[in-house]
Amino acid sequence: MLLRRFLYLDEQLVRESLAQADSGIFEEQTITRSNNSDRKLGAEAKVGPVGAKAEKGKVSSEEIAHVLKQTPESQFNRLYNWLEESGQTVDIFANDTDVWQGLRPGEVVAAQCEVEVPMTSRLMTSPDEMDALSQVMSLFGQTMDQGQRSAFEGFSALSRSSEQRVVIVGDVDDEAPKIVSALKKNALRVGYEELETEATVVGILHKKISPGERHLLFNLPGMNLLPRAERRRMAQAADADPAMFIEGPLGVITPLAIF
Repeated sequence: MLLRRFLYLDEQLVRESLAQADSGIFEEQTITRSNNSDRKLGAEAKVGPVGAKAEKGKVSSEEIAHVLKQTPESQFNRLYNWLEESGQTVDIFANDTDVWQGLRPGEVVAAQCEVEVPMTSRLMTSPDEMDALSQVMSLFGQTMDQGQRSAFEGFSALSRSSEQRVVIVGDVDDEAPKIVSALKKNALRVGYEELETEATVVGILHKKISPGERHLLFNLPGMNLLPRAERRRMAQAADADPAMFIEGPLGVITPLAIF
């Protein structure tokens, strides 16, 4: 048995995927075990002139019922086992050009990689860190221009919203495509420090970014985490921080789990 420690688990997406693979979702099942035993009792019986001992048989039975409830973890394990057994999972553990070229959006991929949370993503999803950065800049006599202030306010508003996301980058291998994912903050099981480790990311491929294509980290297909006007302004700014961008080849993944 492989025991997984989940760093991230999108319970809703797991249920939706399992429902398609398993023709529905069952929440629990009853397991019944029966124990039967034969007991033989000795009794005196008089048959004819000579007394004899006769045996009477008695069967006792016992039923024990257990209710097995499904959990998000067990549902993911069932889904993952089904994907592997049916050959529906594509491993991208190394630089395999043929495998990469053959991937199509909607396929489930598994990538063993070094997970990183870019600093810009940390600031974007941590209001306290954003406020601290602003205060530090003030202490050193630095001020934000209008564009920086607009971006800062956009990040702050998003970091306090109910649909919080944190962007991660997975480095599979030196020559292999990277993966990029936007994680739901409420599906994280650990803090950023524990998330930055070697792990397996299992998710649904949304789009492949070709080599040489340069995208704003928060403006990748399927990951538009800022208002359109702000994304356009940041992407076109001549003095834009290079750390705000990422270059292909890479795959944009909608993650099911990280473990």
